[in-house]
Amino acid sequence: MKRNLHKTILEHVDKSNIKHQCCAIIIHRNKILSIGINRFNYSYNKKYTIHAEENAISKIKNKTILKNCKMYLIKKTISNKIIDCNPCLNCFKILNKYKLNKIIIITQF
Repeated sequence: MKRNLHKTILEHVDKSNIKHQCCAIIIHRNKILSIGINRFNYSYNKKYTIHAEENAISKIKNKTILKNCKMYLIKKTISNKIIDCNPCLNCFKILNKYKLNKIIIITQF
């Protein structure tokens, strides 16, 4: 699972359209439930950011399952360096709301 997870993370983090690319993967019982990336979104001529954590969570219909899940986070710079990726205050509140408290921050492969 670990090798496949790393491959999946690297494939998805590159899809972000932001300078510091982030990817969040939600796992339940060793199965990937959701993958989210940070990205710019445009609505009514306004540009805003969707964070990887909220993107991954928004794709899950039954949010009650989140309390039994793990979330893996990774952040990559334009120079392909993997750096620390702690959730921002807003994402931390969202994670808390759904009791998703098993967060694994990937800092190296």
